[in-house]
Amino acid sequence: GAGRVVVAAALLQALVGAPFEVRHCQDALSQLPGELRERLEARLAMHHGGGVAIGPGVGSRATNAGAAAAAAEDSRQYEVLYESVWIRRSASTQADAVTKRLKGDVLSVLELEEASSGVWGRVHVATAEGQCEGWMLLRHPDLGELLRPVVQAQGVLG
Repeated sequence: GAGRVVVAAALLQALVGAPFEVRHCQDALSQLPGELRERLEARLAMHHGGGVAIGPGVGSRATNAGAAAAAAEDSRQYEVLYESVWIRRSASTQADAVTKRLKGDVLSVLELEEASSGVWGRVHVATAEGQCEGWMLLRHPDLGELLRPVVQAQGVLG
């Protein structure tokens, strides 16, 4: 039915980097067989900051990803607009860079903080070394908007 189409559409949107509804994507992942689900979760974690994995009790690899998915429920999705944006250890342009996200990536911003350099968003992302938390500048004084909130349409195909 229409519900299955919406769930499948969310997974496809996530895979191609388009804005998607996390809840629907999680539903689609939970219906897939183990190895395929794990491979897709890993791929999505690389591109979307780990906030798409299904929660504990559903898959055998739901470690920190379950916590990230729960946090994503209380967060807002943002899309990276600039070619690449650094994730830093604290909300400062002088803070150490941890990793970066590329244009088109969508990730969950867990909270916002205003600093002298602008408004920063706290993020939790998956890296090759594991899960990490950091801060991303949403708007640069010279470069302009670096990240913007994703407007999610309900029932895209239904």
